Amino acid sequence: MKKMLRLASLLLLLAVGMGACDSSPPDNGETETSTQAETESETNMGTETETGGNTDMENLIVICGGESEYKFIRPRTMNIATTDVMQDFFDDVKDKTKFNLRNVMYTESESETEKEILMGNVAGRAEAADAYEKLSYSGCRVEIVGEKIVVSAFSDQLLDRALTRLMTALEEDENGNWTLPRDYYYEYDESGVKIAVPVYNTASGELEGVYSAGEGNFEVSVRGTTEAEVNAYADEMKKRGFTLYTENTIGNNKFATYTAKKDGVETAAHTMFYPHDGTFKVVYGVRGYLPETQKLAYPENAVTTPSITQLGRDQVYNGWNAAAKRVDGAPGMGYVIQLADGRYIIIDGGPADGTVTMLTKESGEWAEDGQKTTEDAKKLYDFLVENNPNEGKPVIAAWFITHAHGDHTGLANQFLETYKDNVRVELAGYNFPDLYNTEIVEGGGAAMATNASLFKIRINAFPAAERAKHFVFHTGQKLYFPGCEIEILYTQEDYFPNPYSTGNHTSSVFRITMEAADGSETVFMVMGDTERTNCEEIMATYGAELKCDILQLTHHGFNGACNGIYELMDPDICFWACDPYRYDTDGRCLGTKTNYEFNKWIRDNVDTNYTSEFTTTIKVE
Repeated sequence: MKKMLRLASLLLLLAVGMGACDSSPPDNGETETSTQAETESETNMGTETETGGNTDMENLIVICGGESEYKFIRPRTMNIATTDVMQDFFDDVKDKTKFNLRNVMYTESESETEKEILMGNVAGRAEAADAYEKLSYSGCRVEIVGEKIVVSAFSDQLLDRALTRLMTALEEDENGNWTLPRDYYYEYDESGVKIAVPVYNTASGELEGVYSAGEGNFEVSVRGTTEAEVNAYADEMKKRGFTLYTENTIGNNKFATYTAKKDGVETAAHTMFYPHDGTFKVVYGVRGYLPETQKLAYPENAVTTPSITQLGRDQVYNGWNAAAKRVDGAPGMGYVIQLADGRYIIIDGGPADGTVTMLTKESGEWAEDGQKTTEDAKKLYDFLVENNPNEGKPVIAAWFITHAHGDHTGLANQFLETYKDNVRVELAGYNFPDLYNTEIVEGGGAAMATNASLFKIRINAFPAAERAKHFVFHTGQKLYFPGCEIEILYTQEDYFPNPYSTGNHTSSVFRITMEAADGSETVFMVMGDTERTNCEEIMATYGAELKCDILQLTHHGFNGACNGIYELMDPDICFWACDPYRYDTDGRCLGTKTNYEFNKWIRDNVDTNYTSEFTTTIKVE
């Protein structure tokens, strides 16, 4: 993306910034008095400092007489995004100054000189090494060290921000020189934290990248590291002021949450270590809601038998293609878990109401059965009211969204707007990427961004006394309810640094363990719309830990899974979040189409399969 690409450009501009020309101020009979005042701002997006312009200091001459005596030094290797950023930066600088910085571009192997612009973590330059020692993963910096301009950032997106600031600070003087205040300094931390996580030191691993993960969080991903290095990093975090909040182990995989506080701002950091490929991730940002860490027992005063329900929805027939006589549309999905205390947990919901062509099956043949304006939001509300054993409004203990596609959020957003006076929602759980700035190759990111924003707006529209908490969950975290445990197995943060080819790559996966009155447990696996690459990673990560009793087939039972994953899950009951027409006729669902053998395995080995044409409730007893 343009914004991400411009990050590297900023570094390049810094490298060209110092030129060998007369640096004395113009002789106009006046003393230069204009200054750039120091500015500091703190917003939800981060903390920013910019200084420079003292009158008693000569400006640096960046470009003089259409030429630069400064060398621009870049790392020997750069990824495609950084290369594109650099080229965009060259173009921007040329448009502004008429000088092409490409003429003075060199790699870090070039012999060191006094006047250099160092772009990124350039090897063999002490100034760059020192800059990165002080830099936060979620920050960027532009600083002048001696005669060198040093631009540092771990991500292209942040480098872009620094470049934009540097471009703004570069000004033309009366002699036609392009100058930069010698005391110019710019620093920004997007996370807004006062205590950032330390830099991860690894001898065996490699930094895969730094990612603006959305919701104000930043992610660092390292591959090929060791458990000893992970343990050393935990010790370093404690030295930095972090305290362990909670930890969890799933198979051989280790997860932890830490907190730290300074100047009234609390940082939360979540670490994940996957030994099968040595991947270590840390996600951090300003602390939001963190769940309680103690398991809650099955309530002694239970008022109902806990259950798991796949919602039946008329919108399941969304997208009837009359010409081809098939259903093409996205059917969505919706699940309701009822706790023993009578409260509900909802997952997704489905698409918003609309007009659909209904289908019917007679004598083994499918045929159109007229059109219908659906009322799925009302059907959900009626379900909650009819099954509510408590006095007053139905209480939704948590509403989880797997990802922000419209066929998963549409009903939720419609329901929350229509029935906000008739229900109470205590918690909203999600992990959305920065959909406004993260590229999704297939497109649809803008619509997903709107869907995600609307969900949060609808949640916040409740009266203040009943307003839900927002829980941005991360892999390895647990959320406890009486007799129920929700464990996060996968989020969009696990998919980084892979590019998002589809919005389905941003799906989250939950393992929900429900306890019956007699202490027995039922495990419900929610897969959302995870795709093949997600599932391959999940299978490699968890293996036998994926065993479950009830399975929501990924991506409605269409594409998405990979061979072998369902065998590991080995469910007794499968929920197909799709219409019976496709369940009966689609080669993907039947498993007869090449590379869809995973669905054939389900049909051959699982006796109980339910589509979402009708509401199906499984009692946990």
